[in-house]
Formats: sequence, structure tokens, C-alpha cells
Amino acid sequence: MVNSQRTQARDVQECRLVCDVGAVEQALDLRVWAEPITVAGESFTVFSLVDIFNEKRRDALERIFFHDVLNTAGGMKGLADLRAGAGLPPASLHEVAEMMSDSASHLIEETGTTFFVRCPRDASSVAASS
Repeated sequence: MVNSQRTQARDVQECRLVCDVGAVEQALDLRVWAEPITVAGESFTVFSLVDIFNEKRRDALERIFFHDVLNTAGGMKGLADLRAGAGLPPASLHEVAEMMSDSASHLIEETGTTFFVRCPRDASSVAASS
């Protein structure tokens, strides 16, 4: 709101508001729209708030998920490079193959139990294209 008042233009920002609810502090993640208006010669700021907790949580879970997938895939690539480098005794090749199999199984498990779909923020664009 302060930025909107300072620039005399519409502004959208995110903020975290900490509220005391009884003896417990509760944090609210909010998106704030603010726009200055003039009514009868007096300046006001109109604003609205939207709770974006679920959006923030989904984004955090997606980052963790993709971080885990990339770590596992990177490990698999390293093992494949090691195996392709040759020069390893047959027992070591077998051990590397088992580690690759375990990593692949972990990757399949990780991606098979979690499914994310990124939807456009403006659902009307989906409806319009149907």
C-alpha cells in the first residue's frame, strides 16, 4: 500500500502478516492489491487482500520435489559415467550397476507417488482455448 501511495499508481505485492490469535501467533501469506483514488478532493487508497498460503506451500513442495529428482538423476548420471569409464573390475561393475538400479527405482518411486500440474493463474485463458 505504501508503494502505491508513494508512486500514485496501482501496485501488487506479497506480504506476510503475523497475527496474535489468543496465545498463538499465526502467519498469513497475502497478496495485496492497492490503488490510489481521489473522492471529493480527498486521497484514499483502496486495497484488497487474498490469502496465498496454499500457493506458497505448493511452490515450496514443488521446489523440494524437483530438487530430489535432480539429485537422484545426477547420481544416476555419475554412476553411468563411472561405469562407462571402464577399467573397473567385474565385481565393481556389478556393484555400480546395482547402485544405478537402486537409484532408478528411487526415481521411479519418487515420481510415481507425486504428481504436480502447473495451472495458469488466469483460468479464463484455459476456458477460452477450449
